[in-house]
Amino acid sequence: MAMTYMRKIRHAQTICWWLSIDNSSPFILRQERRDKRFARDHGVAHGAWAPNRRVAIERRILSVYPFERYLRDALHIAQSAYARAYLQTHLGLCASIVSDYIPRDELGFSDEARDGSRRRSVAFNPGKSPWLPDVLGPRLPDVEWDPIVGLDRRGVVRLLSSSAMYFDAGYHPGRDRMPREAAMLRAVTIVARRGAAAYWEDVPIEARFKVSQGSAFVDEAVARVREALDDRERAVGLQETYRDWIANDRQRFGLEVRRAFIAGSWEDDTPILPARG
Repeated sequence: MAMTYMRKIRHAQTICWWLSIDNSSPFILRQERRDKRFARDHGVAHGAWAPNRRVAIERRILSVYPFERYLRDALHIAQSAYARAYLQTHLGLCASIVSDYIPRDELGFSDEARDGSRRRSVAFNPGKSPWLPDVLGPRLPDVEWDPIVGLDRRGVVRLLSSSAMYFDAGYHPGRDRMPREAAMLRAVTIVARRGAAAYWEDVPIEARFKVSQGSAFVDEAVARVREALDDRERAVGLQETYRDWIANDRQRFGLEVRRAFIAGSWEDDTPILPARG
């Protein structure tokens, strides 16, 4: 809703930081249509895809509101390569990347991230994909499903440190935090190839750990989960580059801030890429 206030600013330079591009007013209806289509194709019912009437009306009004004029007068930074590409292709706006980082002391790596006592389980975020156990569970009867819900920070760390895998089948409006946390805690991370998760610059893991969100989703997801759980040690090793990249998030964030706010490179489109293994 921040964009509704941009037109009120008259005597200062506005800067828009795009954190969750799919949740912004001009794009949210398009995302809802995609989600409803996926839900229909796979027999999934999810209340988040059926907003109440007032919210639905507000979103429709906002989706056609002429934001372009105010956006073009602003400077833009994007939290993800996906957001930057979206701005360029849909609105013709250039943005500089300013991402974020996870403070290492929040996860307690040395105390929790052990591989010896992992259960054959898959952690998931029910806020994004509550249907995951219902859709994949019948095909994976030997797998436990661990919802990440109602936990404090320490509880999330314990869960991800004991689960063999984290599966994020939801949309990725930016560089989501949970997949990075899971990877740093050595839970094999699998994501749906949606939004930022489809971009190597945002989620630099091999294609085998990214599942297409189409008609073959269930078959592909089951195969990926089984492959990773049957040889977890190998799967964890294949994500070492991803963990190294996440470990450098803070340093990269500092470089990005200096590039945008000190050097003034507001339209820099040169990504700081992780090396491909």
